[in-house]
Amino acid sequence: MQMHLLRGTIKYTAGKPKDHGYGEKINVVVTPSDGSDDIRVWGKPDDPIAQLRKGEEVQLFHDGKAYRIVSSDDPPASSNGNGSGTAAATASPAAEPVEPNDEDIRELVGIFRQLKKALPDAWEDTCRAFAPTVFMQRCRSEGGV
Repeated sequence: MQMHLLRGTIKYTAGKPKDHGYGEKINVVVTPSDGSDDIRVWGKPDDPIAQLRKGEEVQLFHDGKAYRIVSSDDPPASSNGNGSGTAAATASPAAEPVEPNDEDIRELVGIFRQLKKALPDAWEDTCRAFAPTVFMQRCRSEGGV
């Protein structure tokens, strides 16, 4: 799994929501710290990107489709593919809680270590937030969750 993580600064904050045919959306523009071109991050009006301020430092994660903004106090949930900024957890029908077994814990720790190795410049909190997401996506793709 190829992951792209970079740091940047908010250049333009979210304006008024606009409907471009897919429901109301907002966006912020981030200037990457590495000097590359500005990145536009899209979200819904109630997404956390609406609260970002000009000059605020953020981390960006490219999920293969679009960039998302990540922060340690708002860890990413599984991407729902709607192009929103920081993916927010979606409500699902009440599921029976599952107790993790030793194998699950070892796999989760392994994923965390892979993330740290693949993203050496990432903040540890970011890798800690991504690990459960990757674990849940693997479980879903294997038909477990």
